[in-house]
Amino acid sequence: AHFLNDPSDLIVLEASRGIYESEIEAAYHKLAASSERATKAQQPFKDAIQRRVMNVNRRLAGKENFQNILTHFNNTENSSHIRKTAYDFLIQWDQKVNRDLCTGRWWPMDSGNAKDAREALSAISQNFITDKNQENWAQFFELCSKFNVEVPAEKSSYVITKGNDSAKIAALNYQQAKAPADAAKNAMTFLSSQSPKLRSAGLNYLNTANPKQALKTYDELLGKKDINCEIKQTCLKNLAKMKSPESQTILVKWMKNLDAGNVDQNIAFDILEAARSNKENKELSGLLNHFESKASSSSDPLAKYKILLHGGNVENGKNLFKTHPAAQCFRCHKVDKEGGEAGPDLSKIASVINSEQILESLISPNSRIAPGFGIVTLTTKAGKSITGIVTSETDQELKIKIDEKNSVRVKTSDIANRGKSISPMPPMGLILKPHELRDILAFLQSRK
Repeated sequence: AHFLNDPSDLIVLEASRGIYESEIEAAYHKLAASSERATKAQQPFKDAIQRRVMNVNRRLAGKENFQNILTHFNNTENSSHIRKTAYDFLIQWDQKVNRDLCTGRWWPMDSGNAKDAREALSAISQNFITDKNQENWAQFFELCSKFNVEVPAEKSSYVITKGNDSAKIAALNYQQAKAPADAAKNAMTFLSSQSPKLRSAGLNYLNTANPKQALKTYDELLGKKDINCEIKQTCLKNLAKMKSPESQTILVKWMKNLDAGNVDQNIAFDILEAARSNKENKELSGLLNHFESKASSSSDPLAKYKILLHGGNVENGKNLFKTHPAAQCFRCHKVDKEGGEAGPDLSKIASVINSEQILESLISPNSRIAPGFGIVTLTTKAGKSITGIVTSETDQELKIKIDEKNSVRVKTSDIANRGKSISPMPPMGLILKPHELRDILAFLQSRK
């Protein structure tokens, strides 16, 4: 714990990593209280230290620990990635979390006290709009909605007027509980907006306020070719939630269109998901089984995943790429000079391979391995076994990286047996939910 105040950022990182990952619980409180030192660190050490400071605070789950994480969330000098990570900790404060957000391993954390969260958020509800990052306005309103915090009415009205789309939507959702009359007025304004996100938010409000009108509106919007796919996706999500005979009749029609190949590919997966959540309807269940059986009987191992190639959300995919606790994409891959180096740089991946090849790399990593990243095991004629990463190869020799410090050169003429290269990346289809996989695909497809 003494090294948490060392002048060297590298030593502070190693101390925080040792305390947290090695579960030295006697030093947890000192690590939790080291936010100020973590904030003073320089990259590439700063984010890694801050993640461990926030993780240990979430693990301790006391009143002062919520405040410590909130400090990271409010600090405008922190990276957007760290502020988003802080938000993820705060929004799940009152829930038990089973998977550790820093290491990605199964390491349960107890829930915190919602009252502690409410008091800490109430204390800053007057000044949060001084933060120029409007994404944090949105996240602040989401936290206030979650923990039932009172925000002055003029603040929510200001955000509805001046905020970006995300902030306006979060403020509207907050108003639905705290100021229903204001919410009704603003939702109607959103419905006529040119922004697909705001129109979708207006539709979500309509789903609760006037279900009969909502059904008619959804059916009309789904049939129009010039309507943005994000709005149509919102219509399908809301139809899926209704579970009424009328909503299921609309879903049957669109499932038939999907089976006939007569739908916009950007909403194909959304139709399928809506049908899956209404399988109690016999007609929908039959249509769903028929459609899925075609993919499952295909000899193409990617057949059932190809529906995910269209309609994903790039921004959601970017956030998942950076913060998903199990997939851990950002820890192994760089994008725009940020991220890890264990895997290839994905900054321009879509200009190197096409969409289906990106999908294949995610679903079956061993089928497509970037040069210099696959793990290979070979045996020499002298009987020596060598395992590592092939970093360069010619007709005469291979250069194999054994670990961070050691590499060997092996003449091809000395090799008796060479195994197939293996990707260290796990199949993402086993880790990500289908909608998450679709969003990450959309993000990677945008990287040109």
